[in-house]
Formats: sequence, structure tokens, C-alpha cells
Amino acid sequence: MSEQAVLRPEAQGALWFMRPTAELLDLDLEGLQTLKIALSRPHKLSLRGRIFVHYLRCRGFLLLKKGSKGHPFHQASIAALETCLEQAQTLNPPLRSLSAPEALHISLTDRCDQRCAGCFFSNPGIQTPNRFLSLERFAQIANQAAVNRVFQLALGGGEPLLHPQLLDMVQLATGLGLVVSLTSNGNALTPALAQSLKGAGLGQFQLSLNGLEAQTHAQTRPNHSQVLAAIKTCQTTGLRWGLNVLVTRQNLHELEKIMAFAQAEKAHSLNLLRPKPALQGGKWLDHSLTTAKENRQLQALIQRWQRKARFLLTSDSSFAFLRQGSLKQWQAAGITGCSAGRQILSVGVDGRVSPCSHVPLFDSCEDGDFMQIWQRSEHLLRFRQLEETLQGECQTCELKSVCRGCRAIVLNQSGNFDGVDTGCPKHQPIFS
Repeated sequence: MSEQAVLRPEAQGALWFMRPTAELLDLDLEGLQTLKIALSRPHKLSLRGRIFVHYLRCRGFLLLKKGSKGHPFHQASIAALETCLEQAQTLNPPLRSLSAPEALHISLTDRCDQRCAGCFFSNPGIQTPNRFLSLERFAQIANQAAVNRVFQLALGGGEPLLHPQLLDMVQLATGLGLVVSLTSNGNALTPALAQSLKGAGLGQFQLSLNGLEAQTHAQTRPNHSQVLAAIKTCQTTGLRWGLNVLVTRQNLHELEKIMAFAQAEKAHSLNLLRPKPALQGGKWLDHSLTTAKENRQLQALIQRWQRKARFLLTSDSSFAFLRQGSLKQWQAAGITGCSAGRQILSVGVDGRVSPCSHVPLFDSCEDGDFMQIWQRSEHLLRFRQLEETLQGECQTCELKSVCRGCRAIVLNQSGNFDGVDTGCPKHQPIFS
């Protein structure tokens, strides 16, 4: 097995993560057993098993020993797999959750050099505190993440480029084997800083672009030209980059052009985000959220681009309902819906931990020990019990276990955490 791939046992299976590409495989016990046969008795593999192994070799998860004639794989890999199989059958993680987070979303600062309409973090009417997560606290979190085989750290803010110890943090985390990405407005990105981030091992630099035209972008974010300049900086320095696109009623007509732009400029990925409640409240969310009818249009757009995109096209989990098909098809495709408290955990600049940074539910984490919260938090349990507590059409939907809507949006619009997500395309009849 590749040294760049991390195999982590889970209840009745395992997660297998490839660091260079951030590709994650979810294996059940059958997959692990097939992998064991592939490593120890490859001549016994079925046709399906050989296809599986061929895929693993193409993606870099499995490597043949150089000059091997008899046994093509290392005995150490076989021993590691046998240990994983044993643990997979004895692990008892929290309800409907992984044994540890797959990723941590960490806010490095609440300082930002711009104010965006509808930002869930900043507020034009309130002076931001300008706090910074200390390097010491970050090191505590990163070390515990490495010990528990968390795969990724997603760094944000505020604006993370404004943190004076950002490079030290990235270098520390990547030195522990963690894959680090960063989301930024791009204002402070210089060629020198981009080179330093690349040298520190940053996996991806994610930029927010909400309109190809400056006027469209300006409806939700300022500094359109700085975003384009930051893209050029990433291209010239070789820093891998992608786009975050906040999908609103105001920019829906430009999404096709934005995707074509990502294709032409060779973005590594494009991630579609659903608007979340703004800190300043008001009617911004109501005016910006796409309706069920518009989300059906968005489904058609995504289907077209999934066939022709040369970049990785993704969406945040609150857009899970855009996926079409039966429950069995969703499960086979690895669709899990809202991952708050089940796969991910958010850590605030003040050190508090929450299942979702958009929902005001927090646990104190004084020493950076987020695993105790992962195991015992009542706030996380509230997200993990949604299959039982959902109400209305969400409760009766056959896809509730792989969707669950967006609780932040539902709570903001109805005041009911367990209520119905009215943005679901299923609310719009197919033949309307």
C-alpha cells in the first residue's frame, strides 16, 4: 500500500485517504476482504476483484514491489490490513458518525479586510474583535488530529492570510501528515506568499468568485479584480487553486459562464455553496436563496457539466438534494448529506467547537481536546438524531438518511431546527 495513503478502520469498514489528491475511498468489509485477497493471494481474485485492484493501482493506492516476481506486495501492508480488519469489526463510534472527524474546519481569525453582503461571519455594523487563534492552540488541535488520523484541515476565518503565523501553522500541520486547504478572498496573496504557502505544503488555495462579471460579483462580494489577480498568482506560482461559488438567485444566470471560466483557466475544482444565514440577520437570505424551482434548473446545469468538466465539480452538503436517483443509488455514490457532527467538526477562533459553523451550538474546548466533544457532545447528538426528529415532508422522504436538508437555513427561516427545507427540488413537481 502506498505510503501516501492513510487507511483508517471504521465500524464495519474503513476509510482510505490519498494525501496528494485528497481522494477518499469508503470501503465496507467486503472491500477490505477483497483487498486482503489482492495483497496475499492475488491469483484467487474474481474478475470484479481484479477490476477493483486495477482501479486502486491506477489511483496510486496500491504499488507493486520493484522487481517482484512471486509476491507483488509487501508483508507490512498485509499485516496493516489484517489489523484494520480486526478493528473494523470491534469499533463502536458515536451514533451515525465516524470514529473521528474526517476533516476539521478551523477559523484562524475573525479579522477580515473586506465586508461581504450576507457573510455569516463579518458584520458591517459591528467592529470585529480581530482575534487570532494562537499557534499553541493550533498545535494542540493539529497533534490530536494526527493521532486520531483526521485527514484534512480546512483553514478559514475571517481572512486567514491576515494571520501572522499562517505559514508556521501550515508547515506544522503538513509535517504531521495532514492535508491542508485554505479559503481566502485573495486580497493579500502575493507571488512571494503563494510560493511560501506552496513550499509549506498547502494542498489547495480556494478563492471565492460569485460572478464572472464584476457587477454580479459585487452583489455579494467586493474586490472582483483582486480575485482574478489572485487566480493569476496561483497560476504563475503553480499553487493549486479552486473556486468557491455562492449560488444565489442573482448569479444563477452566470453559473454556466463561471464553469466555462474555470475550465478555460484550468481550475482544479469548483465548489457550489448554498447561502447560509447572515450574522447581521435581515432579509438577505430570503432574497438570495434559490427556490425549489430554481434548484431544479441547477440540477440540469450540474448534470451537463458533470459530463464535460475537466475540473472537480462539487457542492456543499446543504445542496445534497440536487443529486437525483434512488436511495440505493445515493448510497452507492457515497452521498451522505449534512456531515455536521458526523464527518466534520468546526473549531472557532475562540477555541469553541461546533458541529456546524452556521448553527449557534458550541462546546468549550479549552485544551484542544476535540475528541472528547466528538464522543459526548449533546449538540453533536442533535445532528446525529435527525433521522428520528425531522418533521413534515423531510421526515417522510425516503432520502432523509442521505440528505437531511440544511438545518442552519431551516432554523433561520422557521425557527424550527427539525423543520422542512423548502428549497428541496422535490417540492417542485417534475411536470409543472
